[in-house]
Amino acid sequence: MTSEREELLALLDELNQAIANAAEALGASLADNRRFRQLIAKGTPLRDALSTVSAPETRTSVDDALKHMEQTRHQMRRMVLALGVTEGMGLAELGRLYGISRQLASRLAAEAHKDSGYAPS
Repeated sequence: MTSEREELLALLDELNQAIANAAEALGASLADNRRFRQLIAKGTPLRDALSTVSAPETRTSVDDALKHMEQTRHQMRRMVLALGVTEGMGLAELGRLYGISRQLASRLAAEAHKDSGYAPS
């Protein structure tokens, strides 16, 4: 197996974990929002309602998880383009098959080339 494929597999594993972490953080946020809504609906003063839920911690957790997921997703997309180029695919074909514009495919391939030495075609 090529090093590009191994790197892509590692990034896919990392992305899967990042998605799971984001889903967990979003689930906690959903629970907090539901609890906050219940408190507001029953007339709890805002200060008390905000003190009851862990809004700052939940918001930070969601923000961090989504940021990590997006960074990992971006790295994975770059690696997909790099591998495709290595395997002789054109950027237009890669973009079409991956569901992105040729321009975005070109930009991602250029980033991959700059960072890793994979040459876009």
